[in-house]
Amino acid sequence: MNGQTEMKARIRELEDALRRARSSEAEAREILALYRVVADNLTDIVWTLDADLKTTFVTPSVEGHLGYAIQETVGLDFCDTLTLSSQEQLRYAIKLLQNGVPSTALDLEHVHRNGTGFWFECQLAGLFSGDRGLTGYVCVSRNIDRRKQAESALQLSNALFQTAFAISPDAVTLNRMRDGVYTMVNEGFALLTGYAREAVIGKTTDEIGIWADPRERDRLMTALDEAGSIRNLEARFRVKDGGIRTGLVSANIIILNRQPYVLSITKDIETFKKAKEALTESEEKYRTLIETATDAIFILQDGEVKFPNPKAREMARMMGADLKQHSFFEYVAPEDQNMILERHFRRLKGDKVPGTYNFRLLRANGEAFWVEINAVKIVWEGKPATLNFIRDIDDQVKLEAEFQHARKMEAVGTLAGAIAHNFNNLLMAIQGNVSLLLLDTESEDPRHEEIKKIQEHVESGARLTSQLLGYARKGRYKIRSLDLNGLITKTAAAFRQSHPTTRISSHLATDLDAVAGDRSQLEHVLYNVFKNAADAMPEGGELFIKTMNISHEQIRKRNYKIKAGEYIMLVVADTGVGMEQKVRRRIFEPFFTTKELGRGTGLGLASAYGIIKGHSGYIDVDSKKGHGTTFFIYLPTSTRPAEKTDYKDKSVIHGSGCILMVDDEPAVLEISSKMLTKLGFRVLEACSGRDALNVYRQNRHLIDLVILDMIMPDMGGGEVYDRMKDINRNVKAILATGYSLDGEASRILKKGCDGVIQKPYSIDRLSRVIYRVLKRADAAKAKVAN
Repeated sequence: MNGQTEMKARIRELEDALRRARSSEAEAREILALYRVVADNLTDIVWTLDADLKTTFVTPSVEGHLGYAIQETVGLDFCDTLTLSSQEQLRYAIKLLQNGVPSTALDLEHVHRNGTGFWFECQLAGLFSGDRGLTGYVCVSRNIDRRKQAESALQLSNALFQTAFAISPDAVTLNRMRDGVYTMVNEGFALLTGYAREAVIGKTTDEIGIWADPRERDRLMTALDEAGSIRNLEARFRVKDGGIRTGLVSANIIILNRQPYVLSITKDIETFKKAKEALTESEEKYRTLIETATDAIFILQDGEVKFPNPKAREMARMMGADLKQHSFFEYVAPEDQNMILERHFRRLKGDKVPGTYNFRLLRANGEAFWVEINAVKIVWEGKPATLNFIRDIDDQVKLEAEFQHARKMEAVGTLAGAIAHNFNNLLMAIQGNVSLLLLDTESEDPRHEEIKKIQEHVESGARLTSQLLGYARKGRYKIRSLDLNGLITKTAAAFRQSHPTTRISSHLATDLDAVAGDRSQLEHVLYNVFKNAADAMPEGGELFIKTMNISHEQIRKRNYKIKAGEYIMLVVADTGVGMEQKVRRRIFEPFFTTKELGRGTGLGLASAYGIIKGHSGYIDVDSKKGHGTTFFIYLPTSTRPAEKTDYKDKSVIHGSGCILMVDDEPAVLEISSKMLTKLGFRVLEACSGRDALNVYRQNRHLIDLVILDMIMPDMGGGEVYDRMKDINRNVKAILATGYSLDGEASRILKKGCDGVIQKPYSIDRLSRVIYRVLKRADAAKAKVAN
């Protein structure tokens, strides 16, 4: 019985124990479910880590904070979720735990899966097993990124305030509102008032007497009480030296430590006024600069010209432009419109285009003129535009064109001179032989007239080379003081006989100064200008000639530099057909002619141009199709009175003695030697400068005269003459040249050379030049003997 009772009691105990066990398991499940709910809804991240910091568990909140899925975190190295600097902090915290510290708090910067950093406040503790010691770690991470940002912003704000307070050039003060005690003042306050900062901190505004009128402080405080702030209140302050200054005060009420303070900024209005006056003065200077600028200045936006300066308005009037009704681009020459539009719109887009370039605009009459533009991109009223500077460079472009034209004509002139020089040598050989034939032929001889015809053709060829040399400014100039009116009258009379349909009228100044020039060359100029006029009036017309004295200041403005001095102006105008601009530009070019083949050489006006230039003068032409042509010729006046006309003696003078003939052209050397022999002289020959020196050294006691070619390849006539003078300072020499007496020939004559003869020369002219030189030499010897 007792046994059964005990058994039943034991069974009841077991049943009770079983019920208690079942109840504990249910409670455990409930607790676990509760933990799971808590874990799933935690905003913080809870990590469990093994001893190697590998993740063994993490709450789902990790996905919201760091972007990792739960399954991605298993085995994830905790350090891989941290920045490098935070990894260092973590390693230090682990050492603390390993040394027995139960837990530690630290701020770590976790890295989101997308690479963004977020700050977390972390509580780190160790996990211990009784016999194994530290087996892992648990970390609770709370997102404090916003707090960190707020702290950083606050720190930045404080730093900015402290910096602005310290460096502000204005006076910045912080005063207790209830009593006006200064708690902070900056360096700007000290500079403005003269008070040191330590002298005012802790004192009231009344104690230092800063307000010139205390009522103004009352007005400030009233405004602050009503609105909490005030802007640009004008007030007067008394500075340390007793002076009164006016400032603009802006102030706000701020709360610090639950007390109201007044933060104020005071700007020295006198400094402001000075700055404003300086700005006004600067603006006035720029306005004056723009208003008086010689460049057109304006803003160009959407094709519309805005804010043009006076020069731009003047240019618009000259163009007949209505820039309010029409686009600027409509007044660009058609040839340049595409280029201008393309560059303008590329500049507005920000592309790199030339800042300065040239193009053409149109005048009211449709004539194009060159301008230079300098444009820069700007923003005007929120839209892209260009600021433009335009300069009229039409005269400059024309001057450059004239310069290029002059260079071209100079090059052609050099070529023409070389051709004429060589041609003269050929003519010299023919002229010499003709001269010898005429001497040996009686006038009754049937060949006499034929030989004279040859001589006439030689003279015609010489005139052609004279035109070439005239253009090249290397003509045969014999400068004398001339009566230009007399020369015009004589040439016009001769021209009238050959052109009876041309009516000539003149207005010649009665007090006209003499000119320094070569008579035959100037006659050549007059004839060619008259001839051009007659050719322009095939049915007859009027030719008007005018002369007058002028100064260089009265010469018509052209694209060349006028040498100062007195000039004679010769005007020749006709009523002919006139010329187009493209013809007028080329009128002085050699070989240019508008006549049909065989009627003109194109050298007449070219040689006239060269001759006038060779006389240090200027020649211009004005002409318009259907309105005739006018030539303007300017020649320097002579300081001597005009000389009377002399007449040439054509008789042949024979002589005797020994002459050294020097020329590098065999044909010229041969015929010149023959002519000298015919005149009765013994002749020694030399075909080069060096050969001439050798012959002269060996025969200087026999040689009475040297005829010396000026242009030779190995050694020019000038150098040969100098060396001969070293051998015999009394050497007698005549230069033979196809060029003018200017330049090299003039320099040699000044050194003592006795005479000059220009190719091609006849035997009679050669004999007279030799006669004059030898006669002067004989007279000098006789004078020494006496």
